[in-house]
Amino acid sequence: MKTHLFLLFLLPLALTVCCLLMLGCNNSTSHSQGEDTDTDMPEKLFKEFTHPDLSELTPLTMEELEAWLPAELGGLPLHSVHPGSMSRSGVNGIAGRYINNGDKEIILTVTDGAGPTAAPIAGGMFGQVEKAINGKLPLNKGEEIVTIGGIRAIQSYNDYSYHHSFVHQGRLLISVDASRLSKDEAEQVIEALPMDKLIK
Repeated sequence: MKTHLFLLFLLPLALTVCCLLMLGCNNSTSHSQGEDTDTDMPEKLFKEFTHPDLSELTPLTMEELEAWLPAELGGLPLHSVHPGSMSRSGVNGIAGRYINNGDKEIILTVTDGAGPTAAPIAGGMFGQVEKAINGKLPLNKGEEIVTIGGIRAIQSYNDYSYHHSFVHQGRLLISVDASRLSKDEAEQVIEALPMDKLIK
């Protein structure tokens, strides 16, 4: 059961990041011999997309992230809490699962890109998400950019689930999967997130 839940949390994030990274590579122009090589890209992405002091910031702890999770979302109570999908790589994060006795389910994940371990990873990965949201990278089929309560996010729909992802303060990747909820209900979940309280 734990393995199933871990894969459930990891899959949406992994698919989003992988697709955006592939699109970024496909849309890059060829370099001359005197320009940056592929081996320079991780450092280049880190410098371009990461806040200058991000690696020096202290990541949010599991306790702080858990305290931020809403007690309920979309009328569903918080059922269980698990470490984020990138925790094994030293990147702090959390995943909260909201369910009731019906078939509706919401999975809220927060990944913190702060700290010396997470910053080099988040620099490129989060940057790709932000570029797509800002129109600098093409979206995948079925994706669109929406603005919900002042939040610009990537929205997609697949297998009865709405997926939203966005970057907060340049350091926190937020992903929400709302299963068996209507579009209006899924967007109300995003609007209800207490983002003003997710500040270190």
